Amino acid sequence: MIAGVLLTEVFLAGVLASGRVSIALWVFVAALCVAFAFRYPMLTAVATLVLGASVFYSELFAVSIGPLNANGPEVLLGALFVVAVTRPQRRGLGGIAGAGLLAFLVIVGISILLAVNEGTTEILNAFSWSRAYLTFVFFFVIVRLFSDRESLRRLLFWATMISAVTGFVAVYLSLLGGPESFFQDPSQQFIKSEEGLGIIQRVRLPGLSLAYALYWYAVVKTIRYHGRERLLWGLAVVGMSLNIVVSFNRNMWIGIVIGLPVLLALAGPQVRRRLAGTLAVAAFALVLIGAQPGPESKLSPLIARGTTLTNRGSLLAEASIQSRENETEIAWGVAKRNLLTGIGPGVQFGAEFFEATAQGVWVKVPQYFLHNQYLYILLIAGIPALLAFLVFLLASVRSAFARGTRTAESAAWGVGLVSIMLSAIVAIYFSDTDMIFAI
Repeated sequence: MIAGVLLTEVFLAGVLASGRVSIALWVFVAALCVAFAFRYPMLTAVATLVLGASVFYSELFAVSIGPLNANGPEVLLGALFVVAVTRPQRRGLGGIAGAGLLAFLVIVGISILLAVNEGTTEILNAFSWSRAYLTFVFFFVIVRLFSDRESLRRLLFWATMISAVTGFVAVYLSLLGGPESFFQDPSQQFIKSEEGLGIIQRVRLPGLSLAYALYWYAVVKTIRYHGRERLLWGLAVVGMSLNIVVSFNRNMWIGIVIGLPVLLALAGPQVRRRLAGTLAVAAFALVLIGAQPGPESKLSPLIARGTTLTNRGSLLAEASIQSRENETEIAWGVAKRNLLTGIGPGVQFGAEFFEATAQGVWVKVPQYFLHNQYLYILLIAGIPALLAFLVFLLASVRSAFARGTRTAESAAWGVGLVSIMLSAIVAIYFSDTDMIFAI
């Protein structure tokens, strides 16, 4: 201990002499985070989700360290990873799913090195466009630190509550908040207003990802509990429902609807009966809320958004659909010529989009992302990366749905993951930090 104190003093003295006080400060903060994670791993994991997948945008807690910046969720996740490597509660990587995920991360790393070596991108740019994948180490943290049933239940409980609170905050911002909210991300625009939505503003906070992934899990827990616990989980379902509703994310609405029959088929007869009755009551309540005198219903903005899904002509004419078709066509042409190694993250592939500058001028800029996430992985890292990632996803789904070990809760987890997998065809869900936490 004395040697450690002396080494610390020598290090701090050297840093003070060099004038790099800020770096020393953040090294000290990182060391404190690691120490805290060793002592309170569960609390650190919950704090990571609060900072990374709730109401705060990631750059709110970011600090610059040389040419890079680090944010709160990354620092806490790094501390947890150190604990998971050095003092795990369970050995291993998580079976076939973990092996697939590790292979995927290694292949993406190789694609970065190849792209930098070819001179098609710079290392910092490639890292910037792939750093979200580092969040997948949360999988290994869970496997090695929280694999027992009680720890998993506690972590899922807190993740559900975080998403529910996010939903209530989102509704407040939707009805009463403005675009200058404390929760507004000036670059990513988590909160958006769109014409034609009436008094309801479109709000998408990071905790929306947890709501989407764990929605049916919260429903199952509500059905299976009684008394105060049922009330708590029921309130969570309300918050999560509001979270998804005010996001106006049609892919999520579709995913929830598709997930329902899958859950009914796999969750068992008791859950099936109670869920059917609950859905009947919920449908009746929606009808009552939506009905009111006059031409405008309180739910008219939601109904208008939903009916676009049934109007194929109107849907295909939307600018967002057309831009995605265009980017997909361009990316597929490039991907076919680089099927083995991909082009690497952060490499231009020919697509462009309009972006507003600080002066409010819209300019065309190169596009480095794709909404179709399967094609995106194929584009940046080739067939090997896509196959490895599919192994990770499908092995996880298989584990959730396995006949011998399946429970109503695990079926709900599987439904959440399948919903994300479907939505990833049209939404950036495999490359978004908050959604990766949810996965």
